[in-house]
Amino acid sequence: MRTEGGSRWRDDVSLIRELLALVKPVHPLLLRSILAGVFGHLCAIALMAVGAAALVAALSTGVLSGWFIGALLGLAVTRGLLHYIEQYAGHDIAFRSLALLREQAFASVRAVAPARVSGMPTGELASRVMDDVEVVEVFFAHTIVPVTIAAVVDSVVLISVAVVSPATAAVMLGLYVLVLVIPRLLGRRTRGVGATYRTLRGKSQAQVVDAVRGVRDLVLLGADERVRNDVRDSGRQLDALQRRAAMRSSIAGVVGAICVAVAPVLALLTSWGLGAGAIVLAAIAASSFGPTLAVGRLTMTLDGVLSAARRICELRRLTPRVTDRDARQDPVSWHEDIHVDDVVYRYPGSRTPVLDHCCLAVRAGRITHIDAPSGAGKTSVLDLLLRFDDPESGAIRIGTRELTSIPLSELRAHIVLVEQETFLFTESVAENVRIGRAGATLDEVWSALEAVQAAEFVRSLPEGIDTVIGPGGHGLSGGQRQRIGLARAYLSRAPIVVLDEPTSNLDAQTESHILDTVTRTFAGRTVIITSHRQRIREWADDVAVLVPRPHELSRSS
Repeated sequence: MRTEGGSRWRDDVSLIRELLALVKPVHPLLLRSILAGVFGHLCAIALMAVGAAALVAALSTGVLSGWFIGALLGLAVTRGLLHYIEQYAGHDIAFRSLALLREQAFASVRAVAPARVSGMPTGELASRVMDDVEVVEVFFAHTIVPVTIAAVVDSVVLISVAVVSPATAAVMLGLYVLVLVIPRLLGRRTRGVGATYRTLRGKSQAQVVDAVRGVRDLVLLGADERVRNDVRDSGRQLDALQRRAAMRSSIAGVVGAICVAVAPVLALLTSWGLGAGAIVLAAIAASSFGPTLAVGRLTMTLDGVLSAARRICELRRLTPRVTDRDARQDPVSWHEDIHVDDVVYRYPGSRTPVLDHCCLAVRAGRITHIDAPSGAGKTSVLDLLLRFDDPESGAIRIGTRELTSIPLSELRAHIVLVEQETFLFTESVAENVRIGRAGATLDEVWSALEAVQAAEFVRSLPEGIDTVIGPGGHGLSGGQRQRIGLARAYLSRAPIVVLDEPTSNLDAQTESHILDTVTRTFAGRTVIITSHRQRIREWADDVAVLVPRPHELSRSS
């Protein structure tokens, strides 16, 4: 158990160091907040001590000295200003930390996408990037600062009291420890609740996102009630965990209140021989628990905060499957044939190759249809061509140049993908098309829409090209969404266009229009298309048959 506890403590310390390294720009703000908090709390304690001394002096002499009045006013004003500075800095830390953490989380996802995150449920990923970041922000604004303030203030108070009454200082130290230890002892009984809660919350969000996205299928297949029950069960589990945490927090709060109430009484008893000084010590004891109570409350939520931090750091530690390696900077001739030579590829964790010594040839400037049974690896070939992943062995070349020798940024600027379902953001039509090439002018966007015969329907929208599209393209037909995807590809000017099942969800008439658009719009470019439809096989210039072993390429005229 000691080894396990020591390992956990070391892991927590390492995690805290990693978190602090993530937000170096806010370190000066942390220092400002800590200094303001320390001096502010000392002023508050001094205010009570001077007030008690003033009361004793007034009762014994019948006169309230102007010195006391001035000191009380000065301490009160200073305490107010320092509290404002502490709170202002704390909120500044919170918002800046949120921005930094969220930016780094998105950057981490971007660096490893799509290979590392494609298997992660959308709701789970959103929970890490959004909710977990919100939770970890509490660590910077409401954990590091209060803990440091409590350590400094309690030390100053205890040393000062010990000079006058060691017995009173010992009692206060015992009460401080009690306020801090009780929540941790309670936390041991519910250790892991925070991690379980964060994991379950991510799972619950994934369930909700999937249910909303697939609501039509669920209703049509009569599975909506089962999914509703699953979501309800997850909610009940979350509620149960929250109730356990709330009960623990309530008990710790009661213990803290009792300690605060008992502190001045014990201070009086242990310093009774000091006469009027005992009252001052009692006032100090009663007013000095603020920082300690704050830290005690933090111990109730620290498990959840650290669990959220671990999930974020796990995301940051993901390494890309593909990186620039041996990237030469000499120009690439993009209008060359593409060759897949003896490629072996298997999904991570799988023993069976999805591509087993496959060979393929795509002629430049032509439309090539990759034909293969479902599950034979068509999409895997496209993923390797786009370098979403690299093959286990073999090579893919454009002309004589291996893909791995081409910088990723250059490769993806010259190969564009249009998938089975074009994803549309909740933005205007113009911004959705402009994803194909950032900075494209409005005239260029209109030219792209004209090229794919989408301009007419865009003009018919309520606000034309400025119409904001609903989530996921809600309100547009499948053909209209695909045309926007083709407009992006056209706008990108990429010499190689990859179409992955672009018409699988479209009717025959819309499919025919889309294929005519592809033929006309991408003339002269290398087009690679996958589909199960015979119509596309007949339409393509070339047909490459993909099988698990080396195979021949059949070309249609």
